[in-house]
Amino acid sequence: MTKKEEKLPNVYAFVTSNYYKNWKSYLLKILKISRSSRFQRSTVHGVSLQIAILRTLTELETAIGEQLKSGSTKYDLKVLYIQRLREIIKDIADGYAWRVLGFNRPLMRFLSQNKSSGYIGSAISNEDLVAANISMEGKNVLIHDITNILRIGDLTVLESNGFPHIVELKRSGKKIWTYDEYLRILKKGGELSNQGAKIVELNSVIRNGQITVGSSNVNLGRAVFPVETYLETVQEVIKRCQINESGFCERHIDDVMFVRAIHTPRLNKQLSVPFKKTTDKTYFSNVDTYFMKNAEVFRNKVPYSVFPFHENDVIQLLSGEIILESFIDFTALKKSFESFGWKVRRIQFKENNELNSSRGTFYKGSKLFPSDYNTTMFVLSKDGFNIEIGMEMIGAIYHDFLKPSYIHHIASILKNISREKRQEEYWGLNIAGEELVWK
Repeated sequence: MTKKEEKLPNVYAFVTSNYYKNWKSYLLKILKISRSSRFQRSTVHGVSLQIAILRTLTELETAIGEQLKSGSTKYDLKVLYIQRLREIIKDIADGYAWRVLGFNRPLMRFLSQNKSSGYIGSAISNEDLVAANISMEGKNVLIHDITNILRIGDLTVLESNGFPHIVELKRSGKKIWTYDEYLRILKKGGELSNQGAKIVELNSVIRNGQITVGSSNVNLGRAVFPVETYLETVQEVIKRCQINESGFCERHIDDVMFVRAIHTPRLNKQLSVPFKKTTDKTYFSNVDTYFMKNAEVFRNKVPYSVFPFHENDVIQLLSGEIILESFIDFTALKKSFESFGWKVRRIQFKENNELNSSRGTFYKGSKLFPSDYNTTMFVLSKDGFNIEIGMEMIGAIYHDFLKPSYIHHIASILKNISREKRQEEYWGLNIAGEELVWK
């Protein structure tokens, strides 16, 4: 069930099913509410939306369990339909979290550094009651279990000044563990659970602006510059695929990307791309994690529910009613960096030869960023300055349709910081301009 040709019939079956059609108005409603500034500003309204989502997810996950107990497998259409609906709702909740946390990409990335929580089931730890009580104190609170992306602790609480702290619930919500609680354990010489250790590290990151990645210290800063995107072109192909007789629309973008939108229920033929596929061209689509064994969402990607598109278009992207395909040409991307004056090298970075193959195993330790990772790095060099750009930052260009100048601006800012402060540590940035892009 992991091959593309095996996924697409299931996507088609879902988006043309009465099951999806019956749920679509509800999905549109909660997406619209989640985008409302009223619900983002009001602590009580915000938590009421999340509790409604929590209860819906509990019912869906209970239904999945009942189907499996009755003899169905996780690849049966009934189970796949419920699972797809679950992921759509969680993506909407991800979007709400991104907005409440101010589109703070580094913070969202840190909060994702844990293995999946699994199903909520019926025996939840009273997240709804605890979150409601916190909201009555005038604090915004995020319930982690309703999202794909929030995986450290159980709740994120924002003080009146917007400062976030992570809490974990014990004994069905009767005991609330915070950063300070865990620090007291450490001062007494006690040991923390993996979850507790991550909460302490994450809160230290938020407070001190520093984090350890592998063997390197990373300082976090905030930069302000306009973030340019290809979203206008993406929106055009999405709209045109719905009105074109062919059922699809495609565009080349700046020789760096190729984007195509397909209206799934109307397409009746096989499509081929108008260029030669090579190893330098990487493919992705919005259905790549649908109906796949052990699939997980991309942890440094802006959720589709945050894209500045009409609600109906967003739901179609989330469901697979519209398939959004894209290719990025790494050779052309390299040339774009060179046009800014940067020399580019691509290296495979390994900190530990004992690499874990399972993402679940990778995230289960006590560190936010363990040392045993293997990734592709791009080294940009200019005037004696070198900066390593991880594949995930390149992914921000690719998956979120940002222009390559995004990387150029980051590299230029870090180059200036390095010269001014003469520091050798790594730097990571929260780009303030992103909040002007997403909705």
